[in-house]
Amino acid sequence: MKKIYFLNVDFGRKLTGIERSSLKRAYLFINYLNITPIFITSKFNLDLNNNIKYYKEIGWFPEGCKVVNVYDDLCSRNNYTSITSFYSKENYEVIDVNEKHQRYIGSENDVSMYIVWRDVNKKFINYINFFSKGRKIRREKYDVNGILYVVQFLNSNHSVDSEDYLDCSGKIVLKKFFDSENKELIRIEKYKNKRLEKIFFSEQELTSYWLSISEIERNSLLIIDKNKFWGKGAVSLVHKYKVISVIHSVHIREVDINNVISGRLNSNYVDILESNDKINSIITLTENQKKDLLERYHDKHRFEVIPHSLDQPAVIIEKSLNLESFNIVAMCRLAPEKQLEDMVYILKEINITHPLIKLFIYGEGAERIKIEKLVKEFELENNVFLPGYVDDLRKVYSKADLSIMTSKCEGFSLAILESLAHSIPVISYDIKYGPSSMIRDGYNGYLFQQKDYKNIANCIKNLFLNKKNLLQLKKNAFETAGNFSEKLISEKWKILLREIYDDN
Repeated sequence: MKKIYFLNVDFGRKLTGIERSSLKRAYLFINYLNITPIFITSKFNLDLNNNIKYYKEIGWFPEGCKVVNVYDDLCSRNNYTSITSFYSKENYEVIDVNEKHQRYIGSENDVSMYIVWRDVNKKFINYINFFSKGRKIRREKYDVNGILYVVQFLNSNHSVDSEDYLDCSGKIVLKKFFDSENKELIRIEKYKNKRLEKIFFSEQELTSYWLSISEIERNSLLIIDKNKFWGKGAVSLVHKYKVISVIHSVHIREVDINNVISGRLNSNYVDILESNDKINSIITLTENQKKDLLERYHDKHRFEVIPHSLDQPAVIIEKSLNLESFNIVAMCRLAPEKQLEDMVYILKEINITHPLIKLFIYGEGAERIKIEKLVKEFELENNVFLPGYVDDLRKVYSKADLSIMTSKCEGFSLAILESLAHSIPVISYDIKYGPSSMIRDGYNGYLFQQKDYKNIANCIKNLFLNKKNLLQLKKNAFETAGNFSEKLISEKWKILLREIYDDN
C-alpha cells in the first residue's frame, strides 16, 4: 500500500467537525488498517506545532501522525532547531508592561516598538510591532522556534497592505498583497533566488501549485477533507495519484436543498462534482445523500457510503435521574445555519411550566451576541447558558440528560454521534441528511419538523417527568453508537482501498 494523505486546511486551537472527523479516521487507519496517514494543511499558522502538541496531550491527535504544512514546506522550515531570539536594548528605554510584553521607547520619547514574547523567560519572540511618529507601520511575526517568518507592512488604518514570508535565512519566498479596505487578497508572488517565479490569485491556486510540485510519491492516495482548497488541484492530478473526496456536509446550497436534480451546488464541492476528470471515489456519510447524488450524476462518479467512526468506545454515563434539575446540551458552532435561536424559543416554551430545565450551548461563533440578546429579551438568563468552546466532552455529557440540534441541514453531525456514544439521547430536526441516519424516532431520540417549538417543548417536559422513559432512551443511545465503532467502519475502508488499488 502506498502512503495515504489527509488533505485539510488547518488545526487551529478550536477544531471544526471536519477536522475532528479527520482525526478520528486517522485513529481508525492506525488501529485497524495498520496505516499511519500523513496530514497536509494549507493554512499559514504560526501555532500549528503547539496546537498539535496540545491535541496529542488530550488524546485527539495520533502520536505517530506527521503533519506537512504548505507554507512551512515552501519556506523550507521543516528541519531546523530553535534559537533564542532577542532584540538589542541599546538606545532604548525598556519598560516591562507585563511578563510577556515589553515596550522599547526611542530617543524621542515615543514608542518605537513593542515586543510580545511567547514565554515568560523572554527567549522566543512572538511578534514585534514597529512605530513611526506614533503610527504602527510594521509587524514582524516569529515562529515557535524564535525565527522571523513574516513581515507585515501596515497602512494608516493599521490594516495590512502586504506581507513577506521568509525562509530561515531571511530570504523572501512569498509576498502577499491585499485590498486592505475590503480585506481581500489581491495576489501572491513566489520568489526563487530573489527573482519572481510565479503569481497566484488565491490561496487555492497556491495550494494546487504546491500539490503539483510536492514530493508525494506517485500512486499515493489523497483523501480530501477540505474540498474547496484541495479539490481542483487534486482532480488535475488523477493521472499521478489515487484521489478520494469526502463530502462532509450537504452538497446543495441550503436554499435549494430539496431540489436534488438541478439545485445550485455547495461551492465547496463544485470542482469535484462538476469535473470531467473522474476521481477514484466520492464518499458520502449517509445512504440518503448517496441516493440524491446518484439521481443527479448517475454513473459519472463512483459514490460510496462510509460514515464517521468513534475513536473511543461508547460509554454509559452514570447520572442520577432523581434530581429535579434537567440539563440539555448543544455542541455546535454559533453560526446562522445552526438556527440557535430556535433552541431559545423552545426553552421559552418550556420555562413557562418547568423552570428547572436548563440549556447549555457549547461553542463559539458570530451568533453569540444575537443569542445572548434573545436570552436576555426572554428573561432566560437562569436557563440558557453559552459556556464557550470545550475539549472535555466526557465532562459535559456527564452532566447532561439530553442533547439537541436545530440545524437547517447536516451532512452527518459528529455532535449527534458523540452524544449517542455518551448515552445521551438526541432531539433533532428531521433534515437532510445526518440525523435520521443515527436517530430512530422514539428509540434513542426524537425527530421533529423544523420550527415545531411546542411539540419539542412538550417532548422534553415529558422526559423530565418520565425518568424511566429517559433511562431507556439512554440505554438505546449507547446501543446505537456501537454501529459506528472503528472495527465496523474499518471494514468499509478495507473494501474500498482494496478495490481502488486492485483496479490499478
